Amino acid sequence: MRTHFCGLVDETLIGQTVTLAGWTDVARGRRRARPPRGERQDAHRQGGSDRHRHRRAEQGRAAAVPRHENPGEETRLKYRYLDLRRPEMQRMQRTRIKLVQALRRHLDEKGFQDIETPILTKATPEGARDFLVPARMHPGEFSALPQSPQLFKQILMVAGFDRYYQIARCFRDEALRADRQLEFTQLDMEFAFVRERDVQDFVEDMIRAIFKEVVDVQLDASFPRMTWAEAMRRYGSDKPDLRIALELVDVAELVKDSEFPVFTGPGQ
Repeated sequence: MRTHFCGLVDETLIGQTVTLAGWTDVARGRRRARPPRGERQDAHRQGGSDRHRHRRAEQGRAAAVPRHENPGEETRLKYRYLDLRRPEMQRMQRTRIKLVQALRRHLDEKGFQDIETPILTKATPEGARDFLVPARMHPGEFSALPQSPQLFKQILMVAGFDRYYQIARCFRDEALRADRQLEFTQLDMEFAFVRERDVQDFVEDMIRAIFKEVVDVQLDASFPRMTWAEAMRRYGSDKPDLRIALELVDVAELVKDSEFPVFTGPGQ
């Protein structure tokens, strides 16, 4: 039914009949097309017509969607199909799509191969609990959802696929955290015949290229690096938040002669 997207209708189509399909938003007496692919948005007065074009014909008009300034999270999740129409949600989804496309393009250019690995697999003693799926045809037996494709990608290395990547779905039955859900998506990659420094350089270049392509941000030429021992000595963590300038200060020499137990224990 649709012949063109609304953001792609221009003077080159004068004299032709075009059919548009999609959504419109009405605000203050003006109707604005909401392009499904993020093209430019064109506004037209209701009932009006454009020069050199036919009058617009509409079908399937619906009642206005009720507006709520600050709906709660439960309401947003219940009406997810409406929540995803919001410009902010649309922007995040389109940014994610663009990010994945850029990742694939970058890795393809570097000779990596996108290979899918099994979702139903054997439970392994990794760092978190597995989600178990009962086998209907084999009572009492279970498959596990993968915490990561770790074992499979190592098999691929041995099999001769020396540059592998996958936009992988992973599952971990553990307590929720701000940066970890029960199921999540990660860029999983592996390559052989490299040193630690090669991996660091490659990931830096990839992140720098992705930021430039997706959000047009030029990152620094090189990322700061430190050893694990230095991170623990300066910040007490192997993943310090460098936005916080505070560092640990060793005061053992200053309090070693103190009689206060809080100081004497750590000082010794």
